[in-house]
Amino acid sequence: MNKLRFENVDDSNREQVLKIKPFDEQINFIESVEECLNEADEMTLFYKERRRNGEKTSFWQPMAVYDVEDLIGFIMYGHMLSTSDRLWLDRILVDKNFQSMGYGKRIVADSLALLAGKFPGKKVYLSVYDNNVRAIKIYQDLGFAFNGELDDGGEKVMETVLPAI
Repeated sequence: MNKLRFENVDDSNREQVLKIKPFDEQINFIESVEECLNEADEMTLFYKERRRNGEKTSFWQPMAVYDVEDLIGFIMYGHMLSTSDRLWLDRILVDKNFQSMGYGKRIVADSLALLAGKFPGKKVYLSVYDNNVRAIKIYQDLGFAFNGELDDGGEKVMETVLPAI
């Protein structure tokens, strides 16, 4: 089994990434890829000058997920200073053409490894709707636990601590 490859979304892959879609019955579980990319672009522009001046700012990092050459999904993580300096694995989406193949768990596991390399020992958060039972099982299997909080959209917040590698 190959390790999944994560690439920043940029001009070279943006159009392909925009084609990633969930099944119709999953649409209410996550924002569209287009909404995610727009949100990341807006935040980048908003904080551009502050970053240039060396100030630590919030950010979103959208990433395309590949298995060899197949574009199978999308994640977006971010460091939110407005939420007590929290690191969020906020968007996780497996394209409908690659679901029920074990990619969901692999994407989350490999995302955590990616984040551990960048933010060792840091707590990471995600949020999930109660009725997204398959996602909750994956998150719990990978060490996430509910912390009793709700996010702004009413989703339950889960957290885990990244290994200090």
